[in-house]
Amino acid sequence: MKVAVVNNSLNPDLMTYFTVKERAAFQDVFFYSCFAHSKFTRIPSSFSRKNGLSGWLPIDIFWGVALGFFLKFKGIKIIIYDTAHISNLGLSAVTKIMGLKQVFTIHDWEPHEGKMKFATTVYNWAASGLLADELIVFSSVIATKKTHRIRLSGFELGARSDTERSGVLFFGRIQPYKGVRHLPLIAKKLGACDPNIRIRVVGAGSDPHLRELEQCANVDVLNDFIPEELLDKELSETAVVILPYDSATQSGVVIKSFAFGVPVVAFDVGNLREYISDGLSGRLVKHADLDGFVDAVLDTITNQKKFSEIILKNFDKDFGVQALTSQYASLLEQWRETKC
Repeated sequence: MKVAVVNNSLNPDLMTYFTVKERAAFQDVFFYSCFAHSKFTRIPSSFSRKNGLSGWLPIDIFWGVALGFFLKFKGIKIIIYDTAHISNLGLSAVTKIMGLKQVFTIHDWEPHEGKMKFATTVYNWAASGLLADELIVFSSVIATKKTHRIRLSGFELGARSDTERSGVLFFGRIQPYKGVRHLPLIAKKLGACDPNIRIRVVGAGSDPHLRELEQCANVDVLNDFIPEELLDKELSETAVVILPYDSATQSGVVIKSFAFGVPVVAFDVGNLREYISDGLSGRLVKHADLDGFVDAVLDTITNQKKFSEIILKNFDKDFGVQALTSQYASLLEQWRETKC
């Protein structure tokens, strides 16, 4: 039974998940990615550099037809779409008609607020409602199709600094659902408790509250794309990562933080509870309880060594490379046993 895994995204985290599985060298599993990632190392699955409407989309649709015939000729029985991308839809429509099983990976089952909400909603409807035979998800969902829930994982442990950690970090793409609106008050309350603690906000994106945040004396804002090596340095020197999110599914920010032994304080929203163990790998606080959030941050900084030891002890088993590859190995075995 031959399987094709398709990744058309250039998101760094999503490329990491894809590459980890590729390196596992599963038997009879073939990997295809967008040209910007694959270059000349493999047949590309698309040519668009962004997930959205562009002049490349008609080319991707045409290419999807050609690739579909190639995969059918190659004897592929199952196609796993590793990430959400508009270019998946053309290939899926063609290969579904050809009788290949369609397995869609849905990262954001409940689309986040923001400019991509409508596009994500339409994509999820088309993928899960019309094209998918089965689904892969990373948190608890209610679906009408057969669903495989796995744990978001695949990160390697990062290097940790020996210097004393006291900083608080908020990182990732800045979008309204991530609760930037709460940060000015959190910073003010945290500064009143301990003026030596600083909050670092790093990441590209926009939010109307960023200007207010930049005026806070104990906050440093770097509103730009952060290279991986710089983010790693930030995490190696950070005491706690904060997620004052208003909504969430799972979060790669959580796993990335854990890879550096950094505990996470978050509002208890969405499915974050499935990844953060309150009192063990971080703290979960009732949504919008800013006083409780600040107390949790202070407690986590005080007990960061205890939190870090617990996180690192269980990281490989729960969130490491082996955790991801073993879950996919189990999926492949299920399909082999049932012959799709």
